[in-house]
Amino acid sequence: MFIPRKCAAEIIAMKTKAERRAALESVPDDFRDWVETLVRNEYAIRRNKTRHAKQGAGVRNRRGQPGVSDRASEKHQGRAYEAGRG
Repeated sequence: MFIPRKCAAEIIAMKTKAERRAALESVPDDFRDWVETLVRNEYAIRRNKTRHAKQGAGVRNRRGQPGVSDRASEKHQGRAYEAGRG
C-alpha cells in the first residue's frame, strides 16, 4: 500500500535537489501532485521559520505573537483608556 505522507517524509530527508526530483518522478502518477504539495509545504514552513527567526528575534507582544513590540501594544491600550474604552 502506498502512503503519500511517508513517501514525502522520505523525499524531504534526501540531501540533494536532484535526488528529491528523481524520487518524485518515481511516485505513482495518482499521488505525485499530493506528495509534491506535501514536500513544497514542508520546505515553505522551514523557510518561513528561519526567515522569522532572523527578522523578529525577541519581538513579541503580550500574547506571545511575533512582530508587534510590547511598546506598540502599550500605546494602543493607552489610547483606548484615554478614549474611555479601556
